Amino acid sequence: MAGRPWIWLVTSAGPSEGRGHLARTVTLAETLREAGARVHVELLRGELSVRDRTRLEAAGAELRASAGHPDAVLVDIPDPNEVAGRWPADSLAIIDDSNRLTTPAAIVVQPSLPAWSGRAPVGTVLAGYAFAPLRASLRRLAEHPPAPSDPPDVFVCFGGGDPDDVTARLVPAVAAAVGARRDSASLTVVVGASYGGRLEAEPGWTLLQDPPDFDERLAGATVALIGGGTLKFEAAHLGVPAIVVAVADDQPDNAEPMAALAMAAYVGDGRTIDPEDVGWAVVALLDDPDRRAAMARAGRAIVDGRGAERIAREVLVLAGSR
Repeated sequence: MAGRPWIWLVTSAGPSEGRGHLARTVTLAETLREAGARVHVELLRGELSVRDRTRLEAAGAELRASAGHPDAVLVDIPDPNEVAGRWPADSLAIIDDSNRLTTPAAIVVQPSLPAWSGRAPVGTVLAGYAFAPLRASLRRLAEHPPAPSDPPDVFVCFGGGDPDDVTARLVPAVAAAVGARRDSASLTVVVGASYGGRLEAEPGWTLLQDPPDFDERLAGATVALIGGGTLKFEAAHLGVPAIVVAVADDQPDNAEPMAALAMAAYVGDGRTIDPEDVGWAVVALLDDPDRRAAMARAGRAIVDGRGAERIAREVLVLAGSR
Protein backbone atom coordinates (compact mmCIF):
# COMPACT_ATOMS: atom_id res chain seq x y z
CA MET A 1 0.00 0.00 0.00
CA ALA A 2 1.39 3.41 -0.99
CA GLY A 3 -0.06 6.75 0.14
CA ARG A 4 -3.61 6.90 1.44
CA PRO A 5 -5.23 3.50 2.08
CA TRP A 6 -8.01 2.59 -0.33
CA ILE A 7 -11.08 1.12 1.37
CA TRP A 8 -13.96 -0.41 -0.58
CA LEU A 9 -17.33 -0.51 1.21
CA VAL A 10 -20.13 -2.79 0.00
CA THR A 11 -23.72 -2.41 1.18
CA SER A 12 -27.33 -2.86 0.15
CA ALA A 13 -30.74 -1.27 0.72
CA GLY A 14 -33.14 -3.37 -1.33
CA PRO A 15 -36.92 -3.11 -0.81
CA SER A 16 -37.06 -6.10 1.57
CA GLU A 17 -33.81 -5.27 3.40
CA GLY A 18 -34.45 -1.95 5.11
CA ARG A 19 -31.81 0.78 5.19
CA GLY A 20 -29.84 -0.05 8.32
CA HIS A 21 -26.91 -1.62 6.46
CA LEU A 22 -26.64 1.41 4.20
CA ALA A 23 -26.89 3.83 7.14
CA ARG A 24 -24.01 2.12 8.92
CA THR A 25 -21.94 2.11 5.74
CA VAL A 26 -22.42 5.85 5.25
CA THR A 27 -21.27 6.43 8.83
CA LEU A 28 -18.21 4.23 8.35
CA ALA A 29 -17.39 5.94 5.05
CA GLU A 30 -17.43 9.30 6.84
CA THR A 31 -15.26 7.95 9.66
CA LEU A 32 -12.71 6.34 7.34
CA ARG A 33 -12.44 9.48 5.23
CA GLU A 34 -11.89 11.56 8.34
CA ALA A 35 -9.08 9.15 9.26
CA GLY A 36 -7.41 9.81 5.90
CA ALA A 37 -8.54 6.88 3.77
CA ARG A 38 -9.68 6.96 0.15
CA VAL A 39 -13.20 5.52 0.17
CA HIS A 40 -15.53 4.09 -2.46
CA VAL A 41 -19.01 2.68 -1.84
CA GLU A 42 -20.70 -0.06 -3.86
CA LEU A 43 -24.49 -0.20 -3.47
CA LEU A 44 -25.73 -3.63 -4.56
CA ARG A 45 -29.45 -2.83 -4.41
CA GLY A 46 -31.66 0.12 -3.63
CA GLU A 47 -30.96 3.83 -3.89
CA LEU A 48 -29.36 6.52 -1.80
CA SER A 49 -31.68 8.93 -0.06
CA VAL A 50 -31.03 12.65 -0.37
CA ARG A 51 -29.48 12.63 3.11
CA ASP A 52 -27.28 9.61 2.30
CA ARG A 53 -26.00 11.20 -0.89
CA THR A 54 -25.37 14.53 0.81
CA ARG A 55 -23.37 12.89 3.58
CA LEU A 56 -21.26 10.83 1.19
CA GLU A 57 -20.57 13.82 -1.03
CA ALA A 58 -19.62 15.94 1.97
CA ALA A 59 -17.18 13.21 3.05
CA GLY A 60 -15.70 12.90 -0.43
CA ALA A 61 -16.70 9.23 -0.68
CA GLU A 62 -17.44 8.10 -4.23
CA LEU A 63 -20.23 5.72 -5.29
CA ARG A 64 -19.00 3.08 -7.75
CA ALA A 65 -20.19 -0.20 -9.24
CA SER A 66 -16.92 -2.16 -9.52
CA ALA A 67 -13.50 -2.25 -7.90
CA GLY A 68 -9.91 -2.94 -8.77
CA HIS A 69 -7.68 -4.06 -5.91
CA PRO A 70 -8.47 -2.06 -2.77
CA ASP A 71 -6.30 -2.32 0.33
CA ALA A 72 -9.27 -3.49 2.40
CA VAL A 73 -12.95 -4.28 1.84
CA LEU A 74 -15.72 -3.68 4.40
CA VAL A 75 -18.99 -5.52 3.72
CA ASP A 76 -22.31 -4.74 5.44
CA ILE A 77 -25.23 -6.55 3.77
CA PRO A 78 -27.89 -8.97 5.11
CA ASP A 79 -26.00 -12.08 3.94
CA PRO A 80 -22.27 -11.33 3.58
CA ASN A 81 -21.64 -14.68 1.89
CA GLU A 82 -23.26 -13.16 -1.21
CA VAL A 83 -20.13 -11.18 -2.07
CA ALA A 84 -17.35 -12.19 0.34
CA GLY A 85 -15.74 -14.53 -2.19
CA ARG A 86 -14.97 -11.66 -4.58
CA TRP A 87 -11.87 -10.58 -2.62
CA PRO A 88 -8.98 -12.28 -0.81
CA ALA A 89 -9.95 -13.26 2.71
CA ASP A 90 -7.02 -11.36 4.19
CA SER A 91 -8.50 -8.08 2.88
CA LEU A 92 -12.04 -8.60 4.21
CA ALA A 93 -13.83 -7.03 7.15
CA ILE A 94 -17.44 -8.23 7.51
CA ILE A 95 -20.27 -6.82 9.62
CA ASP A 96 -22.37 -9.85 10.50
CA ASP A 97 -25.28 -9.18 12.90
CA SER A 98 -26.91 -12.49 11.96
CA ASN A 99 -23.88 -14.77 12.47
CA ARG A 100 -24.31 -16.03 8.89
CA LEU A 101 -20.78 -15.76 7.57
CA THR A 102 -19.28 -19.03 6.29
CA THR A 103 -16.54 -17.51 4.11
CA PRO A 104 -13.08 -16.79 5.59
CA ALA A 105 -12.37 -13.18 6.53
CA ALA A 106 -9.71 -11.18 8.35
CA ILE A 107 -12.20 -9.32 10.59
CA VAL A 108 -15.80 -9.95 11.57
CA VAL A 109 -17.86 -7.37 13.46
CA GLN A 110 -20.91 -8.37 15.51
CA PRO A 111 -22.25 -5.11 16.99
CA SER A 112 -25.61 -6.47 18.16
CA LEU A 113 -24.52 -9.30 20.49
CA PRO A 114 -21.76 -9.80 23.03
CA ALA A 115 -20.22 -12.63 20.95
CA TRP A 116 -20.14 -13.79 17.33
CA SER A 117 -21.23 -17.39 16.69
CA GLY A 118 -20.64 -17.76 12.95
CA ARG A 119 -18.83 -20.75 11.49
CA ALA A 120 -16.30 -19.03 9.26
CA PRO A 121 -12.57 -19.01 9.98
CA VAL A 122 -11.73 -15.40 10.87
CA GLY A 123 -8.71 -13.60 12.22
CA THR A 124 -10.22 -10.97 14.54
CA VAL A 125 -13.70 -10.79 16.09
CA LEU A 126 -15.04 -7.41 17.22
CA ALA A 127 -18.21 -8.12 19.17
CA GLY A 128 -20.44 -6.12 21.49
CA TYR A 129 -22.07 -2.72 21.79
CA ALA A 130 -18.68 -0.97 21.76
CA PHE A 131 -18.70 -1.64 18.00
CA ALA A 132 -22.14 -0.17 17.20
CA PRO A 133 -21.30 2.42 14.49
CA LEU A 134 -23.12 5.68 15.22
CA ARG A 135 -22.86 8.90 13.24
CA ALA A 136 -21.07 11.89 14.73
CA SER A 137 -24.24 14.02 14.85
CA LEU A 138 -25.70 11.65 17.46
CA ARG A 139 -22.62 11.95 19.64
CA ARG A 140 -22.90 15.74 19.53
CA LEU A 141 -26.55 15.55 20.56
CA ALA A 142 -25.71 13.16 23.38
CA GLU A 143 -23.18 15.70 24.69
CA HIS A 144 -25.63 18.59 24.36
CA PRO A 145 -29.14 17.10 24.54
CA PRO A 146 -32.22 19.19 23.73
CA ALA A 147 -34.61 20.27 26.43
CA PRO A 148 -37.21 17.65 27.43
CA SER A 149 -40.38 17.69 25.35
CA ASP A 150 -43.32 19.53 26.87
CA PRO A 151 -45.80 17.93 26.56
CA PRO A 152 -44.04 14.53 26.46
CA ASP A 153 -43.45 13.20 22.96
CA VAL A 154 -43.66 9.61 21.74
CA PHE A 155 -41.36 9.05 18.76
CA VAL A 156 -42.19 6.09 16.49
CA CYS A 157 -39.92 4.74 13.74
CA PHE A 158 -39.34 1.24 12.40
CA GLY A 159 -36.38 1.94 10.15
CA GLY A 160 -35.74 3.23 6.68
CA GLY A 161 -37.83 0.69 4.77
CA ASP A 162 -40.29 -1.22 6.99
CA PRO A 163 -41.12 -3.76 4.24
CA ASP A 164 -43.82 -5.47 6.32
CA ASP A 165 -45.46 -2.13 7.17
CA VAL A 166 -45.27 -2.58 10.92
CA THR A 167 -45.89 1.17 11.07
CA ALA A 168 -49.43 0.90 9.71
CA ARG A 169 -50.08 -2.17 11.84
CA LEU A 170 -49.11 -0.61 15.19
CA VAL A 171 -49.52 3.15 15.00
CA PRO A 172 -53.34 3.36 15.20
CA ALA A 173 -53.35 1.39 18.46
CA VAL A 174 -50.45 3.41 19.86
CA ALA A 175 -52.20 6.66 18.93
CA ALA A 176 -55.39 5.48 20.65
CA ALA A 177 -53.54 4.48 23.81
CA VAL A 178 -51.55 7.72 23.99
CA GLY A 179 -54.69 9.75 23.28
CA ALA A 180 -56.55 8.01 26.11
CA ARG A 181 -54.02 9.06 28.76
CA ARG A 182 -55.18 11.52 31.38
CA ASP A 183 -52.16 13.75 30.70
CA SER A 184 -51.49 15.07 27.21
CA ALA A 185 -48.67 13.74 25.05
CA SER A 186 -47.74 14.25 21.42
CA LEU A 187 -47.06 11.47 18.90
CA THR A 188 -44.52 11.79 16.08
CA VAL A 189 -44.34 8.98 13.51
CA VAL A 190 -41.33 8.90 11.19
CA VAL A 191 -41.03 6.64 8.16
CA GLY A 192 -37.86 6.19 6.18
CA ALA A 193 -36.87 7.13 2.66
CA SER A 194 -37.86 3.68 1.32
CA TYR A 195 -41.22 3.41 3.09
CA GLY A 196 -43.95 2.31 0.71
CA GLY A 197 -46.65 1.42 3.20
CA ARG A 198 -50.21 2.56 3.56
CA LEU A 199 -50.18 4.71 6.70
CA GLU A 200 -51.65 8.18 6.45
CA ALA A 201 -51.63 10.88 9.11
CA GLU A 202 -54.63 11.31 11.37
CA PRO A 203 -55.65 14.32 13.49
CA GLY A 204 -53.72 14.44 16.73
CA TRP A 205 -50.38 13.09 15.55
CA THR A 206 -47.64 13.93 13.05
CA LEU A 207 -46.36 11.78 10.16
CA LEU A 208 -42.98 12.63 8.61
CA GLN A 209 -40.90 10.92 5.94
CA ASP A 210 -37.10 10.97 6.35
CA PRO A 211 -37.05 14.45 7.94
CA PRO A 212 -33.74 16.37 7.95
CA ASP A 213 -34.03 16.86 11.72
CA PHE A 214 -34.46 13.14 12.44
CA ASP A 215 -31.66 13.08 15.03
CA GLU A 216 -33.03 16.05 16.93
CA ARG A 217 -36.54 14.60 17.02
CA LEU A 218 -35.27 11.28 18.36
CA ALA A 219 -33.03 12.99 20.93
CA GLY A 220 -35.92 15.11 22.21
CA ALA A 221 -38.38 12.26 22.61
CA THR A 222 -39.71 11.19 25.99
CA VAL A 223 -40.26 7.60 24.81
CA ALA A 224 -39.30 5.95 21.51
CA LEU A 225 -41.12 3.02 19.90
CA ILE A 226 -38.60 1.58 17.45
CA GLY A 227 -37.50 -1.44 15.47
CA GLY A 228 -34.72 -3.73 16.64
CA GLY A 229 -32.08 -2.56 14.16
CA THR A 230 -29.53 0.26 14.40
CA LEU A 231 -32.14 2.59 15.92
CA LYS A 232 -31.96 0.74 19.23
CA PHE A 233 -28.31 1.77 19.59
CA GLU A 234 -29.06 5.36 18.62
CA ALA A 235 -31.79 5.68 21.25
CA ALA A 236 -29.59 4.06 23.91
CA HIS A 237 -26.67 6.39 23.23
CA LEU A 238 -28.96 9.42 23.38
CA GLY A 239 -30.50 8.23 26.62
CA VAL A 240 -33.98 7.95 25.11
CA PRO A 241 -36.07 5.23 26.82
CA ALA A 242 -37.28 2.81 24.16
CA ILE A 243 -39.89 0.15 23.53
CA VAL A 244 -38.40 -2.19 20.91
CA VAL A 245 -40.26 -4.48 18.52
CA ALA A 246 -38.70 -6.79 15.97
CA VAL A 247 -39.35 -5.91 12.34
CA ALA A 248 -36.97 -8.48 10.76
CA ASP A 249 -36.21 -12.15 11.40
CA ASP A 250 -32.84 -11.59 13.12
CA GLN A 251 -34.02 -8.84 15.45
CA PRO A 252 -35.58 -10.85 18.33
CA ASP A 253 -32.22 -12.42 19.17
CA ASN A 254 -30.51 -9.03 18.93
CA ALA A 255 -33.06 -7.04 20.93
CA GLU A 256 -33.48 -9.33 23.93
CA PRO A 257 -29.91 -8.83 25.29
CA MET A 258 -30.43 -5.05 25.32
CA ALA A 259 -33.61 -5.53 27.34
CA ALA A 260 -31.72 -7.77 29.76
CA LEU A 261 -29.32 -4.87 30.40
CA ALA A 262 -32.28 -2.53 31.06
CA MET A 263 -31.40 -0.27 28.10
CA ALA A 264 -34.78 -0.83 26.46
CA ALA A 265 -37.95 -2.90 26.77
CA TYR A 266 -38.43 -5.61 24.15
CA VAL A 267 -42.11 -6.49 23.72
CA GLY A 268 -42.06 -8.93 20.78
CA ASP A 269 -42.31 -9.22 17.00
CA GLY A 270 -44.06 -6.17 15.58
CA ARG A 271 -45.37 -8.24 12.67
CA THR A 272 -47.43 -10.51 14.94
CA ILE A 273 -47.83 -8.88 18.38
CA ASP A 274 -51.23 -7.53 19.43
CA PRO A 275 -51.07 -3.80 18.58
CA GLU A 276 -53.01 -2.88 21.72
CA ASP A 277 -50.31 -4.53 23.85
CA VAL A 278 -47.73 -2.28 22.23
CA GLY A 279 -49.85 0.81 22.82
CA TRP A 280 -50.25 0.09 26.51
CA ALA A 281 -46.54 -0.74 26.85
CA VAL A 282 -45.76 2.73 25.49
CA VAL A 283 -48.22 4.37 27.91
CA ALA A 284 -46.84 2.37 30.85
CA LEU A 285 -43.33 3.67 30.12
CA LEU A 286 -44.62 7.23 29.68
CA ASP A 287 -46.18 6.97 33.13
CA ASP A 288 -43.05 5.57 34.83
CA PRO A 289 -40.39 8.30 35.12
CA ASP A 290 -38.15 6.19 37.37
CA ARG A 291 -37.97 3.39 34.80
CA ARG A 292 -37.30 5.90 32.03
CA ALA A 293 -34.45 7.43 34.00
CA ALA A 294 -32.92 4.00 34.65
CA MET A 295 -33.10 3.13 30.93
CA ALA A 296 -31.48 6.43 30.01
CA ARG A 297 -28.59 5.86 32.43
CA ALA A 298 -28.02 2.29 31.22
CA GLY A 299 -28.10 3.22 27.54
CA ARG A 300 -25.65 6.09 27.87
CA ALA A 301 -23.28 4.00 29.99
CA ILE A 302 -23.20 0.99 27.66
CA VAL A 303 -23.39 2.48 24.14
CA ASP A 304 -20.70 5.17 24.04
CA GLY A 305 -21.08 6.09 20.36
CA ARG A 306 -17.46 5.35 19.36
CA GLY A 307 -18.11 2.11 17.49
CA ALA A 308 -17.45 3.56 14.03
CA GLU A 309 -14.05 4.85 15.14
CA ARG A 310 -13.09 1.46 16.59
CA ILE A 311 -14.12 -0.39 13.42
CA ALA A 312 -12.36 2.14 11.19
CA ARG A 313 -9.17 1.82 13.21
CA GLU A 314 -9.11 -1.98 12.75
CA VAL A 315 -9.90 -1.71 9.03
CA LEU A 316 -7.05 0.76 8.53
CA VAL A 317 -4.66 -1.56 10.35
CA LEU A 318 -5.84 -4.35 8.05
CA ALA A 319 -5.28 -2.16 4.99
CA GLY A 320 -1.77 -1.24 6.14
CA SER A 321 -0.81 -4.86 6.76
CA ARG A 322 -1.25 -5.97 3.15
